[in-house]
Amino acid sequence: MTIRKAASAAKDGRVVHRPLVAGLLVLVAAVGSACAPAEPDMEEMLVGTWEWTGTTGGVADDVIEPSPGDPVATLEFTNSGTVIRRREGMEPRTETWRLASDTSVYDGEEHPALFFSDDPVGRILEIGDEGRTLALSDNAEDGYSSTFRRSEPIDR
Repeated sequence: MTIRKAASAAKDGRVVHRPLVAGLLVLVAAVGSACAPAEPDMEEMLVGTWEWTGTTGGVADDVIEPSPGDPVATLEFTNSGTVIRRREGMEPRTETWRLASDTSVYDGEEHPALFFSDDPVGRILEIGDEGRTLALSDNAEDGYSSTFRRSEPIDR
């Protein structure tokens, strides 16, 4: 068994307390990270109403955008795990949603994914611009990616 001294003498005769110095560094790092503002989690950022701004992709690399006067389409995510799909002039459709990780077919890496109750295939989820934009991409070759913008103020 080897026992190391807690303090050792430096070449100039000073006593150096290595465990004490290491402990102080850990404490400073912990206090520093505790003071940093907490990042909202993905689920927290997703909750709210999102207005559809466009869809791209598919075999023909389609670009579909709403035209002036088109019915507004929204997704409203609730804290209770439901999503309400609305499109002006149509009955709203309610279903459940959940977040999980899924391996992307595009880069082979794990990403946050959104799963709707009516579809077993997840959509790769990206929230950007400090929670103002949402992208949902089919996790399939030649899939589509739809973009949305938050349609109510962010109260974080």
